Amino acid sequence: MQQDVNKIKVQIKENINILLNNGSVEEAKVVINEYRKMVAEDVEIYSMDAVIAIIEGNLEYAEELLKQGLNLCRNNFDLNYNLAYLYDIKDNTNQSLNFYKNAYNYAGNINIKDEIKSAVEDIIIKKGLDINIENFINKKNKTRCLVFCHFFSVYTKNFLERLKRDYDIEFDVLTMDENYKAKIDKNIIENIFIYKNIDELNDKIRLIEKYDIIHIHFLTPFYGLLAEQIRKKCDKIIVTIWGSDYYRTTQEEKQVQKNIFEIADNINFGNENTLSNFNDYYNKVYSNKLSICRFGLIQLEYIKDSINDDKTKLKELLSLPKDSIIITCGYNASPAQNHLSIIDSIRKVKKQLPANCYFLFPMTYGDSNLVISVREKLIKSGINYKIYDEFLSEEDTAKLRVVSDIMIQVQTTDQLSGSMQEYLYADNVVITGSWLPYSVFKNNGVYFLEVDKVEEVGKKLTYSVRSLHKLKNKCSKNEDIIWNMTSWERAINNWINVYEK
Repeated sequence: MQQDVNKIKVQIKENINILLNNGSVEEAKVVINEYRKMVAEDVEIYSMDAVIAIIEGNLEYAEELLKQGLNLCRNNFDLNYNLAYLYDIKDNTNQSLNFYKNAYNYAGNINIKDEIKSAVEDIIIKKGLDINIENFINKKNKTRCLVFCHFFSVYTKNFLERLKRDYDIEFDVLTMDENYKAKIDKNIIENIFIYKNIDELNDKIRLIEKYDIIHIHFLTPFYGLLAEQIRKKCDKIIVTIWGSDYYRTTQEEKQVQKNIFEIADNINFGNENTLSNFNDYYNKVYSNKLSICRFGLIQLEYIKDSINDDKTKLKELLSLPKDSIIITCGYNASPAQNHLSIIDSIRKVKKQLPANCYFLFPMTYGDSNLVISVREKLIKSGINYKIYDEFLSEEDTAKLRVVSDIMIQVQTTDQLSGSMQEYLYADNVVITGSWLPYSVFKNNGVYFLEVDKVEEVGKKLTYSVRSLHKLKNKCSKNEDIIWNMTSWERAINNWINVYEK
């Protein structure tokens, strides 16, 4: 029965092509519409509609149709060939050549390949390009990677930008967060697939073509429900554990995540402690898949540009009191940052602190209701403060790190806080929780202070303010250590090795 249906589909498409070749556009439109009713998800419909749009001179619409089709099936010959032809018409030489090369790789027989080589050769001659046609047409296509990233993060953004710059790769993104469309340069990501719930995610996975790599950034537990479908869509699966996707998941959620671990080729962590804890929890079943891969911190490069600037002038630029001791509390609007408990602890020692202590609360992303609660509590506390709850440029974020003197980071769990490392690099005295897995810092010689519970923050802060000059001297080596641990200059090769292994 299915064979009969397929024969009918082939015959209809042949009839459509005959109509188009004979210039019977209106008749072809009628047949395409009937075909669409019968086979709604056939990607070749996009190609047929695009050919009609080209004939009618509607090139922009044709380009849109062909790209939509390629989102569903990148290795379709007709879509690639027609887009190459379209870009040739539009005199977009680079794009035309690239899609002709794709079409050549997906062509079904030698005669079609020869036609494509002739078309490419014509372009090379017409444009006077210094290109060897054989080398160009047979060059291996870039590695293609689909990145699963449930939410927008500047760390994912920087990861995509830096790997794209230093590695021959094409990225698509599958996410719930529209911010990827607005906040990442179009040259970095080829396609962005948005889903709103697990059913839509399942549909997206079913329709996408196969990739060389699927890279999961932050293992949202419900991905595990679709493990079998995900495995079918790639040659290699990489999972990057961020921290809370391990530390803050229930046992039931960990069981669901296990479905992904079973099919993954590499599971990586930014922290040796987290890797060890994970390995013990799963009884070392996945030991041969585990590795350390730290996110490079692009913010270090911005801080490096500002670190020797006059702090008084930077404070003026940021509208902060010039003679103040700047104390930064947390780095996002998550309840796990324990802002309310920090404020309670500070309020108890307020009279022991110098009057020029000024508290910053960076809360540019996270829970907006928490921002309201923190603001209300700060007003009642009587301390001098400023909340940042709107987006900051990377340059301004770097300046905030530089003008800060003390950073309080006592969140509930963590893997290896990038923000905290940025403050350490910027010569801050950092107060953090002894319960956090930071032996990697200690082993590398990073200097910071610890408290055993959040309630001790106020007392430790009083000591830090009184001993600020002495403590700053002890922190002076942190800059070089953090750079060597987590600058992109040092981190990039580990990621490339994971992709190529």
